[in-house]
Amino acid sequence: AKAFLRDGYWELQDVKVFKAGKIQTLATDKVPTNLKPEFVQERLARPETIPFYELPRKIEVARSFGLKANAFAMQFDSLVALPFLLVAMTLIAATVSM
Repeated sequence: AKAFLRDGYWELQDVKVFKAGKIQTLATDKVPTNLKPEFVQERLARPETIPFYELPRKIEVARSFGLKANAFAMQFDSLVALPFLLVAMTLIAATVSM
Protein backbone atom coordinates (compact mmCIF):
# COMPACT_ATOMS: atom_id res chain seq x y z
CA ALA A 1 0.00 0.00 0.00
CA LYS A 2 2.87 2.39 0.84
CA ALA A 3 6.59 2.53 0.10
CA PHE A 4 9.26 4.70 1.71
CA LEU A 5 12.76 5.11 0.32
CA ARG A 6 15.23 4.82 3.16
CA ASP A 7 19.03 4.88 2.98
CA GLY A 8 19.88 1.61 1.20
CA TYR A 9 16.43 -0.01 1.13
CA TRP A 10 12.75 0.43 0.34
CA GLU A 11 10.44 0.05 3.32
CA LEU A 12 7.15 -1.42 2.13
CA GLN A 13 3.96 -1.45 4.21
CA ASP A 14 0.93 -3.72 3.82
CA VAL A 15 2.78 -6.10 1.50
CA LYS A 16 1.28 -9.06 -0.35
CA VAL A 17 3.83 -11.68 -1.42
CA PHE A 18 2.92 -14.27 -4.07
CA LYS A 19 4.93 -17.50 -3.74
CA ALA A 20 4.06 -20.83 -5.31
CA GLY A 21 0.43 -19.86 -5.80
CA LYS A 22 0.00 -18.72 -2.22
CA ILE A 23 -0.58 -15.18 -1.04
CA GLN A 24 1.21 -14.11 2.11
CA THR A 25 0.40 -10.78 3.75
CA LEU A 26 3.14 -8.93 5.64
CA ALA A 27 2.86 -5.75 7.70
CA THR A 28 6.26 -4.47 6.51
CA ASP A 29 9.06 -5.67 4.28
CA LYS A 30 12.44 -4.31 3.20
CA VAL A 31 13.87 -4.47 -0.31
CA PRO A 32 17.56 -3.53 -0.70
CA THR A 33 18.42 -0.90 -3.30
CA ASN A 34 21.28 1.29 -4.45
CA LEU A 35 18.88 4.17 -5.02
CA LYS A 36 19.45 7.10 -2.66
CA PRO A 37 16.78 9.55 -1.45
CA GLU A 38 18.94 12.40 -2.75
CA PHE A 39 18.65 10.98 -6.28
CA VAL A 40 14.87 11.08 -6.19
CA GLN A 41 14.92 14.56 -4.69
CA GLU A 42 17.21 15.81 -7.46
CA ARG A 43 15.02 14.34 -10.18
CA LEU A 44 11.80 15.77 -8.76
CA ALA A 45 13.02 19.22 -7.70
CA ARG A 46 12.54 22.19 -10.00
CA PRO A 47 15.53 24.56 -10.13
CA GLU A 48 13.34 27.58 -9.31
CA THR A 49 12.30 26.05 -5.99
CA ILE A 50 15.83 25.53 -4.65
CA PRO A 51 17.35 28.35 -2.58
CA PHE A 52 20.34 30.16 -4.09
CA TYR A 53 22.82 29.00 -1.44
CA GLU A 54 21.86 25.33 -1.90
CA LEU A 55 22.25 25.30 -5.70
CA PRO A 56 26.03 24.61 -5.79
CA ARG A 57 25.59 21.57 -3.54
CA LYS A 58 22.63 20.33 -5.59
CA ILE A 59 24.68 20.66 -8.77
CA GLU A 60 27.51 18.70 -7.20
CA VAL A 61 25.19 15.95 -5.93
CA ALA A 62 23.41 15.65 -9.29
CA ARG A 63 26.71 15.33 -11.14
CA SER A 64 27.98 12.76 -8.64
CA PHE A 65 24.96 10.61 -9.54
CA GLY A 66 25.84 10.97 -13.20
CA LEU A 67 22.87 13.22 -13.93
CA LYS A 68 22.84 16.31 -16.06
CA ALA A 69 22.74 19.35 -13.80
CA ASN A 70 22.25 21.82 -16.64
CA ALA A 71 18.98 23.21 -15.29
CA PHE A 72 20.46 23.78 -11.83
CA ALA A 73 23.62 25.34 -13.29
CA MET A 74 21.59 27.62 -15.56
CA GLN A 75 19.46 28.76 -12.62
CA PHE A 76 22.57 29.43 -10.52
CA ASP A 77 24.30 31.35 -13.33
CA SER A 78 21.22 33.46 -14.06
CA LEU A 79 20.85 34.35 -10.37
CA VAL A 80 24.54 35.34 -10.17
CA ALA A 81 24.21 37.51 -13.28
CA LEU A 82 20.96 39.17 -12.20
CA PRO A 83 22.50 42.04 -10.15
CA PHE A 84 24.82 42.97 -13.03
CA LEU A 85 21.91 42.90 -15.46
CA LEU A 86 19.87 45.19 -13.23
CA VAL A 87 22.76 47.66 -12.88
CA ALA A 88 23.27 47.71 -16.65
CA MET A 89 19.55 48.28 -17.25
CA THR A 90 19.56 51.13 -14.73
CA LEU A 91 22.54 52.78 -16.40
CA ILE A 92 20.95 52.46 -19.85
CA ALA A 93 17.67 53.86 -18.55
CA ALA A 94 19.47 56.77 -16.87
CA THR A 95 21.32 57.72 -20.07
CA VAL A 96 18.16 57.47 -22.18
CA SER A 97 16.13 59.58 -19.76
CA MET A 98 18.76 62.34 -19.78
